[in-house]
Amino acid sequence: TVNTTSINHGFQLFHYDLTGTELGTQTRLRWQFAGYAPQNPTAKPRVDIDDIIVATTAPPANIVLSMFDDGQHGDGAANDGYYGVQVPVKSGGTTVNFVITATDTASGVTVNPSSGSYTYTVSSSLTDSTIKGAEFLGMPTDTSMTLNVIASVDQQAYIEYGTVPGNYTAATTPALFSVDLARPEFYNPIEITLSGLQPDTEYYYRVRHKNTAASSYNARGERSFHTARPRGRPFVFTITADPHLDVNTDQSLLLRAMSNIAADGPDFHIDLGDIFMTDKMEQPLANGVPAIWGGELSTGQLNQSLLNNRAILLRNQFELFCHSVPFFFTLGNHEAEYGYLFSTASDKQNNIPAWDLKSRKAYFPTPVPNTFFGGNPTTMNYTGGTLGLLEDYYAWEWGDALFIVLDPFWNTNTNPNQGNDSWNWSLGQTQYNWLRDTLKNSSAKYKFVFMHHIVGGTTTLADGVTPNVAARGGIEVAGFYEWGGLNADGTTNGFASRRPGWDMPIHNLLVQNKVSAVFHGHDHLYGYQTLDGVVYLECPQPGTANYTTLGSAADGKYTQGLSSLLLADSGHIRVSVTPGQVVADYVRAYRPQDENASRHNLDVSNSFTLRPTVFPPIEMVAVNPGQVILRWNAVVNKPYQIQWSTDLVTWQTITTTPLVFVSPVAAPHSESQS
Repeated sequence: TVNTTSINHGFQLFHYDLTGTELGTQTRLRWQFAGYAPQNPTAKPRVDIDDIIVATTAPPANIVLSMFDDGQHGDGAANDGYYGVQVPVKSGGTTVNFVITATDTASGVTVNPSSGSYTYTVSSSLTDSTIKGAEFLGMPTDTSMTLNVIASVDQQAYIEYGTVPGNYTAATTPALFSVDLARPEFYNPIEITLSGLQPDTEYYYRVRHKNTAASSYNARGERSFHTARPRGRPFVFTITADPHLDVNTDQSLLLRAMSNIAADGPDFHIDLGDIFMTDKMEQPLANGVPAIWGGELSTGQLNQSLLNNRAILLRNQFELFCHSVPFFFTLGNHEAEYGYLFSTASDKQNNIPAWDLKSRKAYFPTPVPNTFFGGNPTTMNYTGGTLGLLEDYYAWEWGDALFIVLDPFWNTNTNPNQGNDSWNWSLGQTQYNWLRDTLKNSSAKYKFVFMHHIVGGTTTLADGVTPNVAARGGIEVAGFYEWGGLNADGTTNGFASRRPGWDMPIHNLLVQNKVSAVFHGHDHLYGYQTLDGVVYLECPQPGTANYTTLGSAADGKYTQGLSSLLLADSGHIRVSVTPGQVVADYVRAYRPQDENASRHNLDVSNSFTLRPTVFPPIEMVAVNPGQVILRWNAVVNKPYQIQWSTDLVTWQTITTTPLVFVSPVAAPHSESQS
């Protein structure tokens, strides 16, 4: 007996297993319904049944597996009289029945148990007693993938992998991963890189691990991932912003959004920051509600151990899909990795930016400059030591798209709230020049920029009076400060004096280099906007049950209009990239109790498309009087020679370039100035 949920498209799927005499060869089925009360429309209900098929299946055939005493099959040491076997991978929830048969040299056979069988059910759990969560992927390239998993004790670990589910044709070398006794607060992050992979290939893997005193390796569940796609290949990626997991977050809704992302099966996921909430951990919460990370802290109580636990807590939410979807981290303001906080800290190893950076490096594999990723190559040194690479901004190409992640925090060396001056927000000239070069050296059809908030923003709260320099806003404030060049008065241009030696404001740089979209967060709503051909997308929170109001839209001075569409939380962004177009969907997340006739989990509340930018075979871009840049589609590691002539007879060579680039982000173009 079934009750449908709506007279219009209240579809439900039902399953019934026929058993016993119901499985006869003459079984007939019929479908009946009753209780229909015509409303609107008043026509009689129509039932279409194309086919009803009754299928009977036999149990799966027994699989015979040989047992070994070679020390390689969970049998302990070789030739010790103990035998073991590796059972093929089964899905979580599968029940396995087995018997053990031994045959001696005289052909005598013993079966154990003598009747019936042993049985076990494959666990669906993502974790076990010595692992503090699921596998977590990062730093994907065309030939490699990095896996991070957190253990509570010393572990021997390796990864088995292959291109067919359950068939692992390769493995990494087992290695010992030990808890650092000098830093036990980090537990034991196990990080293993799979290398030598094939581009554009789906891989399946599982982690094998054991405690140092154990005789055999445990096998965790099977996961998968896809290596980088070449140009011309479609793919999907997803975006979230401001997951927070604070007093305003509903964890069940956040996990619903995580499940929705998992269902999309993206190649990778990008989060736009405010994950650690580091600067909030010592702040009192509204109405005395305790923080989800274990209660309020007194001033001065924050330390590396507490911050690590907080980082792991929110990582656990993303682990619902990031065991098979690589994760890209974008710094947010609540990571609090501010340059001015670090520069004024007396203890360079024990302060909020340093704690946050070390925790981020331990648990979130983030790209560093190499042959696939461009990024920040400069270490954060101080008198007497270093924090190493900041891993704060980076870029890569995947399919037909260029991806650029920016950081407006480490180079903000003066607190913008001092004097309420939004010119204090900055990428810094080194990052700015890197952004300029990365953009101009790419001929990707789509260019995407990701950051927590734009550099500058509004100067007051919604009342227009109360000072607030929190970098809020979208296109309404894109013309100001480092982003757009204007001073706070909105009429005078301060870019030349405040950014001497910089080419142009950031927005102008994006327009000149044909950027498709800027994805940003911070303001806790969905905001689709366009300016000068560039899409600015304010991305919604995934786990805030605020379905009616528009977050910080008033403080950010957002306005509805021809170039703006503003919607409330909650959900994620799904971006489908093909050579011919990009489609970006706002996929909603609702708790079951919030769904109704107008709200359904996985609803798409808005979509927009982007058309590709097609670069000519050779493009000439004017730089300054007497200078021009030549750009063309190129192939890495192929020699190119640039020549000039005034009569098409005599040619002079300007330069010869082998196109051996540090990063393939720059590879599609070469350039010369003449």
